[in-house]
Amino acid sequence: MDAGHRVRMRGMIALLGVGVLVGACHSPPPPHAATAASEVHADYVPPPELASAAREPAGDVALSGTARPGATIRLASPDGAALQAAVSASGVWTLTIPTGLAPRLYSLTEVLPDRPVRAKGYVATLPLPASAAVVLRPGGGAEPLTGREPRLRLSGVDFDGSGAGVAAGLAQPGDTVRLELDGVETGVGRANARGVFTVPLAQTLRPGPHALTASTSRAQARAAFDAAPAAPMAHPPF
Repeated sequence: MDAGHRVRMRGMIALLGVGVLVGACHSPPPPHAATAASEVHADYVPPPELASAAREPAGDVALSGTARPGATIRLASPDGAALQAAVSASGVWTLTIPTGLAPRLYSLTEVLPDRPVRAKGYVATLPLPASAAVVLRPGGGAEPLTGREPRLRLSGVDFDGSGAGVAAGLAQPGDTVRLELDGVETGVGRANARGVFTVPLAQTLRPGPHALTASTSRAQARAAFDAAPAAPMAHPPF
């Protein structure tokens, strides 16, 4: 979506190409270089994962995921509030978050004795009637975390300043999902094995109200949203 991002990616590819050429012109690396590389890989710790979100009877959201056994999971919001939970011996963690009346944004960090390891993206908990929580990652739509649900649901629409948008939601795994924006077909996608779909919108979103319809061979869901530009952030995140 972001032109600057695409330019940077092209630059990275070009630099990688130069690296290949330079490597071809020099002699093989000494043995100690391979040893150092092995040590770096051995020191790698995968980031913590978010697996599911469930709505509690009182409206709170119970998050669960995986991380290194014995570590501590920390969820932090931009206002400084934080929640922590211990990772079990089997590598599973759970946290219950009060949702309130407005969406809340959190970073997810695995705290180890020698370092913190940040998860990819952020998690946002949502009030009823929306999905319990979504994962936000650069370059993609908001991926719902509610797991498999029997009915079709639109969970959100992400868009940038140019009006490029991506819709996300839940359906039966493997279902083909067709989208209409304001009565005009705008994209087709397929729900993955977890029932999650993300579909880029063909039309440019103009500021103002819009109606989005998702259809499969067995169901239909509708959602209304306003594509008003977001206000600038008052503080950097976290």
